Amino acid sequence: MIRRIYVIMPVASDPTYLAKRSTIETTAADSGFDTLFPLDAGFQFNLDQTLDDLRDCDLVVADVSNERPSCYYELGLVEASRKPVFVFAVVGTPVHQLANPESVIYYDDLNTLRDHLVKVLANKYMNRSTKPNGI
Repeated sequence: MIRRIYVIMPVASDPTYLAKRSTIETTAADSGFDTLFPLDAGFQFNLDQTLDDLRDCDLVVADVSNERPSCYYELGLVEASRKPVFVFAVVGTPVHQLANPESVIYYDDLNTLRDHLVKVLANKYMNRSTKPNGI
């Protein structure tokens, strides 16, 4: 059975989108996960499809860098569903409207993001109420 990660991240507003996406996809695949990037299905948002996709995934990885309202909207759906979620952001990113803002995992560059993802995916159900130590 393939495990699946639903990925929330800025797209058009992030000049590093393609490199960041590649890092997430490769790291996930190396850890035995498939990735779902919702915009691959098209730019038209569909709430029912989004909720179905979230139900079908094992966990969510969200990058709130660039403070995109659409990312926070999707993240709100995830938090309300109680699906396991790991929130990442570039160091210095202001964080808004999260159920657990102290759990955000900050990264400096794509290598650091990859290293954090490897640790998270090795133990995907770690306690979300506490920021992971050693990351």
